Amino acid sequence: MEINMINEVYPLNNEAWLEWSEYRRLELRKRIGPMAEKKQQKLLTAYPPPIQQSIIDHSITNSYQGLFPPKQQQQSTRSTNIYDELTDTSWA
Repeated sequence: MEINMINEVYPLNNEAWLEWSEYRRLELRKRIGPMAEKKQQKLLTAYPPPIQQSIIDHSITNSYQGLFPPKQQQQSTRSTNIYDELTDTSWA
């Protein structure tokens, strides 16, 4: 199988991609079609190689059939922490 370099922002993590391809072919018994391959590689190359590996590890660990971008952690907009709010006695 020829691996195309689709460099959107970062280079494709070839080791991670081969691991993903093997997982799909051997464990799920589903080959990745040419269009899906192109789209999945494009998704991966939007992230640095270590994040690409993390995306693939997450999908394999959870027996997913596809790849998903990492979830963004939401920043708290609180000016105080929950402990301070629960122990606030200024109202009394």
